[in-house]
Amino acid sequence: MKVPLTISTYFDNSGSRQKLKMWSNGRRHIVTAPILPYMYSKTRPIYPCIPTLVKKRFLSNPYKEVELYKCEFNSSGDVGRYGNDNDCYENHIEFINRSMIDNPEWVENFANTNPLRIICFDFEMENDGKTFPVASRNAIAGVGYKCIVGRESLGGGIDSDDIITIWGERRGKDDDILTKFLGVVKEFDPDIIVGFNSNNFDLRYARDRCTINGINFNRYMARSNDVMDPVQFLERHNVASRKKYTEVRIEGRISYDLYYPVIRDQSMFGIKSRQMKDVAAWYRIKDIVKEDMSNVNRYLETEDGRKKIDRYLRSDVNITEQLFKIYVANTMMMSEKLWIPLDEMVNATPSLTSNIIFGRELMKKNIISDGSVSTRYDKNHINNKRGGWVETYKFGFVKKIKKLDFKSYYPFLTVQFNISPETTFIVGYEEYQGEMGYKFWWKEEVDQYSGEKMTWFYASIPDSTLGKNVLVKIDQTHEGFLPKYMQDLFAERAALKKRMKEIEKELGKEKTGEDVEYAGLKSRENAIKIIINSFTGYVGSEHALYGNLGCYVCITGFGRYITQRVIEKFYQTVVSSDTDAIYEDVSIGNISEQEANNFISGIVIGELGFKKCWIVMEAEGEDSFGSAYFLNTIGKNYYIKDNGRGAVIKHGVSTKSSAMARIVDRATDDIVTAMLDGGVSFKNKPLMDAVNNIYDTSKWTLRDISKGTHVRKASDYTKGTPIGLTIGRLAKARWNIPDSDLEGMQVQYIKLRGKSNYAVVAESDDINRFAWDKEYYTNMLDKLLENLGLSDFNPKNRSVVRTVQRNIEDAWG
Repeated sequence: MKVPLTISTYFDNSGSRQKLKMWSNGRRHIVTAPILPYMYSKTRPIYPCIPTLVKKRFLSNPYKEVELYKCEFNSSGDVGRYGNDNDCYENHIEFINRSMIDNPEWVENFANTNPLRIICFDFEMENDGKTFPVASRNAIAGVGYKCIVGRESLGGGIDSDDIITIWGERRGKDDDILTKFLGVVKEFDPDIIVGFNSNNFDLRYARDRCTINGINFNRYMARSNDVMDPVQFLERHNVASRKKYTEVRIEGRISYDLYYPVIRDQSMFGIKSRQMKDVAAWYRIKDIVKEDMSNVNRYLETEDGRKKIDRYLRSDVNITEQLFKIYVANTMMMSEKLWIPLDEMVNATPSLTSNIIFGRELMKKNIISDGSVSTRYDKNHINNKRGGWVETYKFGFVKKIKKLDFKSYYPFLTVQFNISPETTFIVGYEEYQGEMGYKFWWKEEVDQYSGEKMTWFYASIPDSTLGKNVLVKIDQTHEGFLPKYMQDLFAERAALKKRMKEIEKELGKEKTGEDVEYAGLKSRENAIKIIINSFTGYVGSEHALYGNLGCYVCITGFGRYITQRVIEKFYQTVVSSDTDAIYEDVSIGNISEQEANNFISGIVIGELGFKKCWIVMEAEGEDSFGSAYFLNTIGKNYYIKDNGRGAVIKHGVSTKSSAMARIVDRATDDIVTAMLDGGVSFKNKPLMDAVNNIYDTSKWTLRDISKGTHVRKASDYTKGTPIGLTIGRLAKARWNIPDSDLEGMQVQYIKLRGKSNYAVVAESDDINRFAWDKEYYTNMLDKLLENLGLSDFNPKNRSVVRTVQRNIEDAWG
């Protein structure tokens, strides 16, 4: 690697200049930072710093120079201590990020050049099938792991001799398992520890079990224990998504939790879920072993069961390794391309790369941030900004669908209109003129600061969410850094794809997976794609230091305009639109790429007056998709048969069954697959059979009708009697679970007959011992058929009598 494994700030309490700590090649380096910590101030500071009068430009007005004091400190902590938002600028930038912005190539001096040492692992916990395992009650039953030296050594499959499993010999005791596994970690000395959901679950579980067993977890896990908290479990909160997550920082090592890159992976469009087995199936990883692991203890009771669970664990370790091989390539490529130490990229928030890139590029133009988006723009607009054009025009079954994509739509819109934080400005608001109430015009103006004659492109963009037309102007005299950066990335990506096609031609597409050069090219191409696609969300984020709400308004607004114009032109064939694509019914018409692109060029060049058209539409292969079904529900919901993957793409809230019992998920798979294969017709026997079979409640299992909920402590529930509180009380009564164990536990439950009647269940329970509410569950299936337009199918196996119920949500209280 060209960068260090890890980086962090270092304080030695001597009052000397700020230091940084890097780990590379298994060694720790404590060195003087390449720059002094600093911020800018409007007034001459009186606090301890080195003040230098400088001339800068603010992001909000990049044409006017202002005089500021650059205040440099010995310690990064002093920036936060003395900085205030009334007089200071860029005082919230973390010092590590500041170093990466100001002097990025410096980190190459501490590159981790040795082959990476990697350990992939997974735990299985003892569990009797009643509740989800918790560390205070359930011991670790077994651990599987594989030690790897060098990325090129990744692979080998489920039967690799290097996959090791350790199983406990005493039920309820796991000190021997933990000691053996942690001893392996200490001896092997990995750079990266890899798991799936390991930050939030496996590593935390192992730490807690070590505490119970009197084992020093930190001594084994960290490379050095001469620092305070060498293993930290940090509870983070993503300010953009408002979701909580766990970040694990280990002294000298990286905890690589695959769950996070999987969640952020936008290429898996239409995947059933982001659980490990489903992701493995999406990537066609071999030897995916599936077992019902809700009751681990029953496997441990017999020799055959122990063989099954051992095979299951080996499969999980193999999947972990294979997924790591996929995702670490992109992570490392982005890390090296942007000179960001690997641990910072592994634990990066979605805004990190944009913050670094925008900061670097604006610094070249002598521009600094004078506040985040939330402090520079109207909060009502920030909270009510319009996104892309996403609509459905024709509902129901479509025999053959075709997809026309706008190629890298938002990035090319950025280039087309020269949209960049320092070129684009909101200048006012007008009365809302309707969805197509756009106005465009050009204007020559003399800049009041430089006296330069400038050309501006003005637009009045309707925003139905805000209820206003937003008036913006874009500088067309000076090229913005973002369009230039985009074009450089486009050129690099095109060169990579060209070489990849040459290799495919030389070796054959089926053999490219074995070629080292091809794998490297693909990683670089994917890394560039990730960088390109990160910018639009960043510029509009209220927390973005270098963001610009006007950029977001222009990118999404111009995108809606061109999409709507294309749909208007080819309305007869268009079924639906996504943010960057349209779907058409090929039985009605077949829009050619040339026809679509000629029309778009006519808009951009002929009507708007630009010299070149960057906006291009590309058709997916003729056989990429088969039939589709678009639901007539609130929001955009559809199923499309993806011929390329041999799977059904599910899109929208109504296509997901996370709020329903598992029987609905199984029904959806069976019914939709049959429907897309043979159409909506009483002559479609597989569809008729699927509908009838799914209503046969005599074949249902307890697993089909159960749901899970995480129980919180009673004080966390603010009002009413929420389902989690009810289930928690039932679990406590049935299994005598203390409150300390119950909090955070996942408990399975079912709906019984009668209003608000439920039962908590264990995997070993018999479905027939419960008076479960068949009407409640079959109503869910009725709702599914209604959404699919299949209410007239009248399933023969619907054996219960319907009762009045307004909608399925009512049944959940």
